[in-house]
Amino acid sequence: MAVEHIKLEGWKELQAQLKAIGDGKVVRAIAQKSTKESMQPVLASAKEKVPVETGRLKSAIGLLSHANRRRDSMSAIVGVKYNFAYTSTSGEKLYTGRGKKREKAIAGGIKGDTKLASIYGSVIEFGVDKKGRVRRKAGPARFLEGSIQLHKSAIISQIIQRFQQHIAQASAKKG
Repeated sequence: MAVEHIKLEGWKELQAQLKAIGDGKVVRAIAQKSTKESMQPVLASAKEKVPVETGRLKSAIGLLSHANRRRDSMSAIVGVKYNFAYTSTSGEKLYTGRGKKREKAIAGGIKGDTKLASIYGSVIEFGVDKKGRVRRKAGPARFLEGSIQLHKSAIISQIIQRFQQHIAQASAKKG
């Protein structure tokens, strides 16, 4: 889907404050929480913009925050979840995806669904399948890319504020 790399001003000062905290787990938690909170408007906008027939794709849109220790970087991803549970229009509980989580859900009495929302989501977003064939007469929906572009400036301004807020809270707990 759409990928945006953001370079933050004031990041060096934040890194110095994060190093003062010291504990790596606390620093990663601050980074994940700050990026996740900053991306919430994008998630809400994507769920609002997605075309709805059954509501399955809308319920599959989620937010994931990930810290990469080797690169000293953070990622926040808004997109279609691979594994998720949902309730069908007939009221039946279903689980889509693969792997151990799916097996556990099926063992717990939830029926498995063979259609992957992640593939369907890319067809709706781009209007074509992975071979380039047009699969959506209405054209690409661009619900994810449009949401990112709409909130890009807000994300940049909020992320530094969120970091500072969480650093202050962690420092208060520590000292």
